[in-house]
Amino acid sequence: MTIVEATDGIIVIDPLMTVETAGAGLSLYYRYKASRQQAMPKLAAAICTHSHVDHFGGLGALFKFNRTADFKIYAPLGF
Repeated sequence: MTIVEATDGIIVIDPLMTVETAGAGLSLYYRYKASRQQAMPKLAAAICTHSHVDHFGGLGALFKFNRTADFKIYAPLGF
């Protein structure tokens, strides 16, 4: 899982294989930001590069952290 900080929030690329691992990764990221007393960026988007389960299985965890209605998921055509 890769987390990219963009101007509109964070983008998660290939959110791992399970909800638990993706959730742990996002929790770690947000704890790090909080420890530095930095603003908590919103979750803007997820990108699933292809259809192997280790690249999309953790998508469910992102909905737990999503605080906006404009969250987007990008995936290849026919995904």
